[in-house]
Amino acid sequence: MEEIKHGMVGVNGIRMHIAEKGEGPVVLFLHGFPELWYTWRRQIFFPNFFKSAMEPGKIEAQIAQVGTAKVLKNILANRKPGPSCFPEENAFGIDPENRVTLPSWCSEQDLSFYATKFNQRGFTGALNYYRAMNLTRIILFIEFLSVYTTPGIKEYVHNGGFKKDVPLLEEIVVIEDAGQFINQERAKEINAHIYDFIKKDPNLKPVETSRAMYGDNFYICKFQEPGVLEAGIAHIGSKLMIASSLTTRRPGPPTISEDAIAHLARETINLPSWLSEEEFNYYVTKFDQSGFTGGLNYYRAIDF
Repeated sequence: MEEIKHGMVGVNGIRMHIAEKGEGPVVLFLHGFPELWYTWRRQIFFPNFFKSAMEPGKIEAQIAQVGTAKVLKNILANRKPGPSCFPEENAFGIDPENRVTLPSWCSEQDLSFYATKFNQRGFTGALNYYRAMNLTRIILFIEFLSVYTTPGIKEYVHNGGFKKDVPLLEEIVVIEDAGQFINQERAKEINAHIYDFIKKDPNLKPVETSRAMYGDNFYICKFQEPGVLEAGIAHIGSKLMIASSLTTRRPGPPTISEDAIAHLARETINLPSWLSEEEFNYYVTKFDQSGFTGGLNYYRAIDF
């Protein structure tokens, strides 16, 4: 990955590795444990459609070269997961050797209708939406007030039922006339509530709180004693440890039982479809070189 610039920066008394690419406004990607900058590789190397579409005439020229019907057919039949990528050399990913089949809900007659209309009017009008994105502010509000207004919920919240089921609950704030995504819709109000809540207990310690909420086996609590988890990882090998971390699908709070290491040593773990053996080996190689203590020390210093 020669395009990546690697370096070290001093942050709060520690030296932290950074991986950089590109110029302009900064987008900061933060990874968790046990991960690397590599976790964000698909975002860092993301060939952005918006960038390709910004230059007037560029996408239009590629469409003219390939043909409207072929481009539309490729778009309508696309089922690739993930963000829409438009590489410079072949924006629409059309392979002449690969015959594209329309989905069942789109007939050749339907495709012909699309192609006829776009041949008449062109694509520039629609592309100009993306070219004007920096000049336009669009706000979409979707009303979703069903939770608080659901019969019985108001009484459950205010008459002690919620507090009984969640013993450590200290405060309930009802944001009136807000939709489901209240942290975005009423950001300033939510931020103010969080700030006030934190100020109420300046001595609150994350490890103590985690232990009270989830018990001694909660992962943050298990990470506290220096050397213990490292010894467990050394016993089973970093390969198995990383495979388990990257593939876990267990619901609920992440916990580490007393026999977790022994149990893990007996497991056979299959990598998910989004992670190749080559990508997985990159993680293993890096952690074999650096060890896990640096990442674990973040949790050991979390109360400070």
